[in-house]
Amino acid sequence: MVLHADSLTLTINDERRPIFHDIDMHLNDGNSCLLKGGPGSGKSLLGLTLCGLLPLWVGRWNLVGSVSLFGEIVQQGNPPGGIGILLENPYNQLSGLKKSVRCEIAFSLECLGVSPDTMSGQIDTIANEFGIFHLLDRDVRTLSGGELQRVLISAMLISKPRFLFLDRPLTEIDTDYRPEIMKLVDRHVTDSDGAILTAEDPWLLEGTTFNTMINLDGSGNHVHCPAMKLSGAPLSDETVIETERLSFAYEEGRPVITDLSFTLKRGEVVFVTGSNGAGKTTLARLITGILKPNGGTIFIDGEKAGLMPEWERFSRVGYALQNTGYHLSRNTVREELALSFRAGFDTQESAKTLGLEGLLDSHPLELTQAERKRLGVALSFGGKRSAVILDEPTQYQDGEGFEKIVTAIEEARKKDTGIMIITHDPRFDDTYPDAKRITLS
Repeated sequence: MVLHADSLTLTINDERRPIFHDIDMHLNDGNSCLLKGGPGSGKSLLGLTLCGLLPLWVGRWNLVGSVSLFGEIVQQGNPPGGIGILLENPYNQLSGLKKSVRCEIAFSLECLGVSPDTMSGQIDTIANEFGIFHLLDRDVRTLSGGELQRVLISAMLISKPRFLFLDRPLTEIDTDYRPEIMKLVDRHVTDSDGAILTAEDPWLLEGTTFNTMINLDGSGNHVHCPAMKLSGAPLSDETVIETERLSFAYEEGRPVITDLSFTLKRGEVVFVTGSNGAGKTTLARLITGILKPNGGTIFIDGEKAGLMPEWERFSRVGYALQNTGYHLSRNTVREELALSFRAGFDTQESAKTLGLEGLLDSHPLELTQAERKRLGVALSFGGKRSAVILDEPTQYQDGEGFEKIVTAIEEARKKDTGIMIITHDPRFDDTYPDAKRITLS
């Protein structure tokens, strides 16, 4: 048996209500288990507890019950060897010691004392498997979210762990590659006579089967789309963003965006789609002025964006970043919203719509990933911005969270704001079936 958990109950910070209660789990060689539950239901803490890493994530805690991995009792704070973990936020998992993708993947092998000659071949093999061979010499800090998630999964699997805890492994992965990722992970688990625990929204796991399932909040599969269908059509003919033959490359001879021309009108919803690394986030950075194009022109409200002062450009186009952590700089959600207000962007209405009113005195880093993502969306709205760009806004969202974000989008559209959404979320296809789509490749 790989894992045996008996009557696990966890409480933290002297709270009366346990994070999870009386959890029993038994995983034999080759077994897989799906963890279901809404944001804040304890999925991450359960997985980390099973791996013996609880003290690294919480302050005061009380754990009742026992955990055994590979036949040995797990002591919290002293995790056994042979485990692999993918954190919910991939941006938090980089070692910080390595620059290139190749070196990041090699790090775990270096810790195990694998010889450089052996290591090189193993890295090439797993990079080919996960479609990242062409990224091996790239700086890890320049990767897209999906590319980074593939790299981190590869870095985890290359040391051949027997027990895997994958926390939201597919949030950054493009739609077409999600089933392939799970097949590759399952094969590695089978080859190592291991077991896997996956915390993920079921709608992302189409075609993937599990031996068992644990639902932490008793709500069942509550992922669903809004019943209504909304039109993504513009509310006026006035163009707020336009690009003419836009081109960009990070390195000479390796273009990311080539001759891209499109328009976004007032009150319109436009989706930007494409595989990992296709240039979706790069496009957002070009429009907002974070990057400068190599060719072509960007217009905002009919004016050349390149001639605008930085503050003027920011005031007209809001941007919810893919990594929400880059937004946050204050000690409470209330202070984050107040800072936005002092800058001239009243986000109070959006915050209420997005279900943040009960979290105003919480530290932003104490929020769940889903709540933090909605805070980033709220901060991008406000004022009289002509357009808002939302980069993967529905990551980590269950059905209720998805509906909150759609409602916030619709409220912004009523104010003639054009909305550009970078997404891999198929739920948007049902919600905005006629919206314009820009597909990058």
